[in-house]
Amino acid sequence: MSGPSGADGSFADAREHTSELLLHDLDEGQREAATTLRGPVCILAGAGSGKTRTITRRIAHGINTGAYSPERILALTFTARAAGEMKTRLRHLNAGTVEAATFHAAALRQLTHFWPTVVGGDAPRVLGGKAQLLTEAARNLSIRVDSATLRDLAGDIEWRKVSNLSLEAYEALTTRPSLGKLTRPQVLELHTEYERLKEDRRIIDFEDVLLLTAGLLANEEGALMQVRERYRFFVVDEYQDVSPLQHDLLRLWLGDRRDLCVVGDANQTIYSFTGATNRYLLEFATEFPEAAVIRLDTNYRSAQPIVQIANDVMRENPGALTLSAHVQTGAKPERNEYPDDGAEARGVAAKIAREIATGTPARDIAVLYRVNSQSAVLEQALSDAGVSAILRHARSKASHHGSSWGSSLHHQRTAFQICERRRAIAGLDPRSSSCNRRRAREVGSVQCARCTGRLGFGWDLLAGVHERTAEATRGAPRTNARCRDPVVHPWGKRSRVAQCVSHWPRRGSASRVVRDER
Repeated sequence: MSGPSGADGSFADAREHTSELLLHDLDEGQREAATTLRGPVCILAGAGSGKTRTITRRIAHGINTGAYSPERILALTFTARAAGEMKTRLRHLNAGTVEAATFHAAALRQLTHFWPTVVGGDAPRVLGGKAQLLTEAARNLSIRVDSATLRDLAGDIEWRKVSNLSLEAYEALTTRPSLGKLTRPQVLELHTEYERLKEDRRIIDFEDVLLLTAGLLANEEGALMQVRERYRFFVVDEYQDVSPLQHDLLRLWLGDRRDLCVVGDANQTIYSFTGATNRYLLEFATEFPEAAVIRLDTNYRSAQPIVQIANDVMRENPGALTLSAHVQTGAKPERNEYPDDGAEARGVAAKIAREIATGTPARDIAVLYRVNSQSAVLEQALSDAGVSAILRHARSKASHHGSSWGSSLHHQRTAFQICERRRAIAGLDPRSSSCNRRRAREVGSVQCARCTGRLGFGWDLLAGVHERTAEATRGAPRTNARCRDPVVHPWGKRSRVAQCVSHWPRRGSASRVVRDER
């Protein structure tokens, strides 16, 4: 008897030691979150408070203590990059078998798995983007639309679907913003024609992935039971950006069980324009009255002067957390106002030039801006001040470090204008197809005829200042400089369970599958 007891004791000691290693460097709030393993848990995590560390340690601690089976955990995120980061961290914590995925990736796997047996045949192909099909829909209806309107229309379709609205319910709305020069009847016609084209070609968009999965599980008890048997414990990151459709799907997965941990910050909602809402985070304790609500309010990223400004800005927002900084001392941020974009850019460039002149390494200076349209004026101002910049792309893995014209939106536009002028001199149509803006799925580029540059669009977010002289950037564009184009590719990422699987017959039957019209 002593042998087995001793072995069990050694195992328990090892497990306790591992748990202590997982928890020893967490602060009080993080440790509380990581050790609250069962039942509904809502972690309100402010910016820079270590939420990813907390939830990965929580998962690893739950596995180590035997509270969780790793294969029965589903950790949900909103981007593939975040899912990859979570997998990497879990792997380093010896919890690498946990499934971490986006809502869409998890739903698509389930849809692909169940479709052949529930509906028959292969699951429909998923559209890479809405732009081409919407262009065709507009052409069929003899409606003229430009690229900006197409982009807005794609976003409107996404909003309708993730808000769980049928076409009939959407038609009854009176509060939707206008889309370019389109009338309301034209918008409705385009929505309808877009859906018809998809059905005729047996293809679906990203929002349909969630709709079809939710509809299939809601109406197929066997499939739903398989999913619930597979997944028992759920963790949802960035819960402030959950849409009504994602919330419905999550509740289908969860059923009447209560092991759900959500993490979010109501002040960091960024997808409201696509139908996401922070009300599910703010009302979590109402939806789950027994929930443990834990606050992570220590910011480890910024000094107190910056955190205090953030607190002042967000104070009146519903659910706002009051953050405290781990680092108390730091330079006080300066606030400057300018009459226009040009004056602002010149002010920024002049300050950077002064910083470099007084010995600040250029590599330690960065300029953040919100939209691509701000790039050209900032680049020109930096160039005029004798400072060159490297543009870092927020979407592509490849960044053109130290590039010349090839990495500049301003220079890309200039190269396109040069191409047009050369064709005009040659007596050709300056905007003919030989010098056009090519549109491809997630890759937008400009093909300049008889110019050596194949120049991309879509650089954004960060311009890192470089120590080379401005003269070094004044040359011909680099060959084959290209990047992703967030303007071109459709904003279809997420979309009532109603009308979701009604378009394909079951195997062995010509009848349609009738779906819930709640």
